[in-house]
Amino acid sequence: MTTMKPTTLFLSFLSISLAYAFPSFDQIQPKTPALPTLLAPRRIDVSGKHAFVPPSADDMRGPCPAMNALANHNYLPHSGYITVEEGTTIPNLVWGFGVDFTELAILLAQVYGSGDGVHFSIGGPPPPSLVPASLFDGQGLSGTHNTFEADSSPTRGDYYAFNGNNHDLQKPFFKSLLAANNNSNGLISGGIIDHRIERYDNSVATNPYFFFGPDSMVISTLTHLFVTNVLPNFDPAHPDGYLSDEDLYTLYGFSIDNDGNLQYNTGHERIPEGWYRRPVDYTHVQAASQIIALGKAAQRTLTPGGNMGEVNSFTPMDMAKLTDGAYTDKTLFEGNNTICFCFQVLQLAMPSQVLASAAFVAGGDTDLLQKWGCPQMKKLNEEMYNKYPGYKKRY
Repeated sequence: MTTMKPTTLFLSFLSISLAYAFPSFDQIQPKTPALPTLLAPRRIDVSGKHAFVPPSADDMRGPCPAMNALANHNYLPHSGYITVEEGTTIPNLVWGFGVDFTELAILLAQVYGSGDGVHFSIGGPPPPSLVPASLFDGQGLSGTHNTFEADSSPTRGDYYAFNGNNHDLQKPFFKSLLAANNNSNGLISGGIIDHRIERYDNSVATNPYFFFGPDSMVISTLTHLFVTNVLPNFDPAHPDGYLSDEDLYTLYGFSIDNDGNLQYNTGHERIPEGWYRRPVDYTHVQAASQIIALGKAAQRTLTPGGNMGEVNSFTPMDMAKLTDGAYTDKTLFEGNNTICFCFQVLQLAMPSQVLASAAFVAGGDTDLLQKWGCPQMKKLNEEMYNKYPGYKKRY
């Protein structure tokens, strides 16, 4: 399969909006009026117009549980065909994703999922009754692999390990998430690291085309951190957040049948009753220390590389060659270097369509990188990716 290319309209959109929206990596601003600063948790309404309504056959749902739930509660259009502005601001207002993360996610969704510069689908292609085929040349988020979506995600399967289904929840992975939530630490207090390791090891052992390039590595890591930082309930009784099994069932689309059995309903993710949004946005600043902790606990989960066409054939990339000497296999995990590398990847490993308008890539967050004592990494030698069969199969 070939990589989908954005339309001319999208390139024009990027050249204008990136210069405005990304003055520097640490000062990303939404394209809408400034959002209020939240100093206390806020209960999210799931009644009335925001009551749960299951998706119809024509409604689009995809690999992101948080986006699916927003559409099911009509915070996003119930069709799942949404605008750039909605995709940037609504996840911030309801879930507490930092606008830095939502802006980045929406840019990737535009490049790989739709490409019209205005709308995109959170699932597959929209039906012709909603959008004429001539106006939509992409496959939606469900039609991406190791670009917006990445291998070894928290609950979704790898594309080449599950016959092309990388958008539906896989019960064994969800059960692993539950088990991690019930260990001595719980997901919020460190159990997510156990789950992250298990998912990574599973990809190595079952997916011959597992590709863990720098950008997909960072995306996969962040999706795990979102589980424990954005999904917990920050109600008055739990100011530091609480993630119960019952809330996990609801958040991931499970229900209990008449016989008391747990049933998964594809695309039926919900916001739990009595759920409170986190009081402060979850941004790259909050993620930094957690990524460093993950690197110390399991270096292999933050080491770029991939399988070589066979399972259990993971071959790491030579960091010195990849980063033009900025890092080595040893120094990657010294001091703040793990987080330095991850956020430099976000600056440098963006799609070429984004790099063409690279206001935020060129500027970066110089102050923060200097504060962390980051080595200067000016480029990634992406030609090294070509030896990995999984890289050639991404789209």
